[in-house]
Amino acid sequence: MALNVKIEHFDGKVILDLFPEEPRQWIADDPDDRNWPLYIYADHEKLNRGEYEVVGIEALDVSDITDEWLNALDALDLPRVDVPDAGLADVAVSEVLRMARTTYPSRYSAASV
Repeated sequence: MALNVKIEHFDGKVILDLFPEEPRQWIADDPDDRNWPLYIYADHEKLNRGEYEVVGIEALDVSDITDEWLNALDALDLPRVDVPDAGLADVAVSEVLRMARTTYPSRYSAASV
C-alpha cells in the first residue's frame, strides 16, 4: 500500500512529507557520505534508537537533482507513494521528484527558460 504524501513547492524548492498525518520531529541525515543535492530527513526519535526511517525529502532547487541522484534515491528502499495534489498514484519517490523537475522548476533553472 502506498503512502499518501504531501508535496509543497515554491520556485524550484520541493518538500515531500511522507507522513503528513503523523507529525514527527525531522532531522537531516544523509544516508551515506556523499554530498546529496537534497535534504533527506529521518525520524529523530527512531534515529536515536538506532533505527533509520525517512520521513521527508527537501530539494532547494529540484533542477539540481540528476537521474543519477534519483537512482541513488531508489536504492534507499523508500515506500511507494500517492501524491494526490500532483495526480500521482503508487509511484516511487524518485518519480515524484522527476515530475517535479519539469512541473515545478525554479525561475532561474534552464528548465524554465
